Amino acid sequence: MMRVLRFWKDLGLISRLMLAVGIAIIAGGGVQTALLVAEGAAEHSARLLVVQRETLAFIAPLVADQALVGDYAAIEQLLNQQVRKGEVERFEWTDREGKRITAKDAPDRLDAPAWFARLAVIEHEEQSIDVTAGGVGYGTLKASMTPVRAHNRLWSQFVKQLQIVAVTLFLMLQFIWLIFRGNLGTLRMLAEGANRFSQGDHAVRIEVQGAPEVGLAAEAFNNMANNIESLIASLGKSESKNKLLATIVEQSSEAIWTTDLAGVITTWNSGAAAMFGYPPPEAIGRTLDLGDATQQQEADRRRRLIAGEKFSYESRARTRSGTPLDIQVAVAPLLDGANRCMGRIAVARDVTHHKRSEEALRLAREAAEAASHAKSS
Repeated sequence: MMRVLRFWKDLGLISRLMLAVGIAIIAGGGVQTALLVAEGAAEHSARLLVVQRETLAFIAPLVADQALVGDYAAIEQLLNQQVRKGEVERFEWTDREGKRITAKDAPDRLDAPAWFARLAVIEHEEQSIDVTAGGVGYGTLKASMTPVRAHNRLWSQFVKQLQIVAVTLFLMLQFIWLIFRGNLGTLRMLAEGANRFSQGDHAVRIEVQGAPEVGLAAEAFNNMANNIESLIASLGKSESKNKLLATIVEQSSEAIWTTDLAGVITTWNSGAAAMFGYPPPEAIGRTLDLGDATQQQEADRRRRLIAGEKFSYESRARTRSGTPLDIQVAVAPLLDGANRCMGRIAVARDVTHHKRSEEALRLAREAAEAASHAKSS
C-alpha cells in the first residue's frame, strides 16, 4: 500500500488524470463486458433449448413414418442428414425392442479459449420425445445440442466489445493529452515564474493562454506581481524618505528624542547628546530627569498625549555634569500603525540665556525704578 501511495505521489497531474481515467474506463468496460457475456450466455442457452424442442418436434413424425414400415435404413439416413444441418450434436432413436440408431455430427472447432467457455456457461442438456403414429408408440428420440457455435459467436462479441473499450480508452487518453498539453505549458511557466519572482526577478510575467481556469491563474499571478512590485517600489520610496528624515533629525541642532509612555528614552539624536551631555548609548533606555515636574503634571501630559494632543511646556533639567538648563519642550504623540499612542516625540530648545537676559532686564528695570523713587523723595 505504501508503495502505491509513493508511486501516486511521484506522478504528475496529467499522469494521474490519465491513469485514473484509464482505470475508470477499464473498470466500466469490464463490468459492461461481463454483463454482456452473462446476458449472451443466457440468451444462447434459451435459444438452444427452443431449437432443440422444435427440431425434435419436426423430426419425430418423420421417424414415425419410417418406423411404421420398418425402414431403419431410412431412419438412419434421415437422422444423419438432420444432424449436419443445425447445432444438433447427436440424435439417438431407440425402438420398442431396444434397437438403437445413433447419428453424430463431426465436432465443431472451438475458436474461443477454454477459459472463456468455462466462464460463459451455455446450458445444453439432452432432451427426448416419444415417437408415435396413430396412437402407437414406436420408440424414443433423443437430441443433444452443441454449445460450440454459440461460444464462438459469444467470443466474437466479447472481442469486439474489448476492441471498443480499447479504442475508447486510447481516444480518451489522447483527448486528455491534447487538452492538457497547452495548459501544462502555462502551469510550468507559473511555477518557473513564481520561483524567479521569489529570487528577486520582480519583472517576470506569465503569458495568459490555455483553458479559462489556467488563464485566470496566470492573470492572478500577474496581478499579484504587479501589486507586489508597486508595493516594493513604494516601500523603497518610503525607506528613502525615512532615511532622509532620520538624517535631518540626527543632524538637527535641536535636541530631539522619543520615549515610551513610561518616559523611557527610545531614540536620542546628536542635538540631545550635545545639549544634555549624554551620548546615545547612555541615554537610550533611561528616563530624562526633569526635576520640576510633579507626578500630577506627568500624568496630565501622558493623558493629553494619549488623547492625541500636541503641546509645549517649559522645564528645567540638568546636564550630565550637573549644570542646570532652562528648556522649552514641544511634544507630540508617537503613533503606531493603528494610530494608537505608543509614546512621545520631544523637541527641546535651550532657553537658559534667554531666561538670564530676561532676568537681567527685570533687575535693571527694578533698580531704575528704585533710583527714580529715591531721587523724587
